[in-house]
Amino acid sequence: MKPHQLVIEAFGPYADPVAIDFDALAAEGLFLIHGTTGAGKTFLLDALCFALYGEVSGDRSVKGLRSDHAAPGAVPRVSLAFSCGEARYRVERSPAHSAPKARGQGVTDKPPQALLLRLGANGEEQPVAARITEVTREVEQLVGLNAAQFRQVILLPQGRFAEVLRAKADDREALLKTLFDTVLYERAGWWLDDQAKAARQAVQKQHDAQAVLRDQAGHAWLPYAGVAEFA
Repeated sequence: MKPHQLVIEAFGPYADPVAIDFDALAAEGLFLIHGTTGAGKTFLLDALCFALYGEVSGDRSVKGLRSDHAAPGAVPRVSLAFSCGEARYRVERSPAHSAPKARGQGVTDKPPQALLLRLGANGEEQPVAARITEVTREVEQLVGLNAAQFRQVILLPQGRFAEVLRAKADDREALLKTLFDTVLYERAGWWLDDQAKAARQAVQKQHDAQAVLRDQAGHAWLPYAGVAEFA
């Protein structure tokens, strides 16, 4: 998965729309996200993770992600254009939030929204999924990682590296299998195990057949044993 552009609006500390062009940054080689404490560095990573999976990268809850500095009617949203192989996609999500009522006083609760689009060669957008669970499932298949694995591999938060090292063996094994795509090697191991089992069975059959032949030869020799002895 290669990110191309991240657009944030009314999300976290970002009240106004902010667009990050990863292609332009990558053209310069390595780049660094830096700033003073509270400048919103982690929220950029949160926005990236939220766009893909509807979850944030740290200990924050998905509740209350709408910016307190945004205009009352501004809809919090995160949009990420990315590619997997030659195919390009755009995923857009909006967290649950409160918005002013269209009529009268007070606010109304807005549910979370999600949309995944495939971008055509001419810029046309083809809907892939529009339900939250379907969008998440499609993203997991495209990226090859679930949200937890993505956070561990791509967006490991500060101070969390030790948790990866202390993870349960099964969890760490599953993560490493996904990260290094070991399915091919697993299949090769299974094939070798099957071949070894078949070879052992073939050898055992030969031993059994030889044992039967020796037993039959012994029984066939018994009638002549006395004749040979007293001849």
